[in-house]
Amino acid sequence: MKVRYIEEHHAGKNMTFHQRRSELEKPKPPLTFLRCKNCGTEHSRLFKHNDYIFKEIRGEEDKCPKCGSPEMIIVNIYVPEEREKQGRG
Repeated sequence: MKVRYIEEHHAGKNMTFHQRRSELEKPKPPLTFLRCKNCGTEHSRLFKHNDYIFKEIRGEEDKCPKCGSPEMIIVNIYVPEEREKQGRG
């Protein structure tokens, strides 16, 4: 049986139809939203194992980008939806 590949030019390299399809089917990674307990600034990062809502985080890795405080709290976790492209009439 002969398999026929349809090639597409994508991201600067040739990809087969099957490679492109599997790339599109990959789920988006969830984001964790953190709020600084000192100044209230919110920012996001990729979800980490054991993240949960209202978890208090103290550490240098997730410090506030505005005031530098190491005390943060997780306020939200979700996977952002990709907006559908609207076609022309």
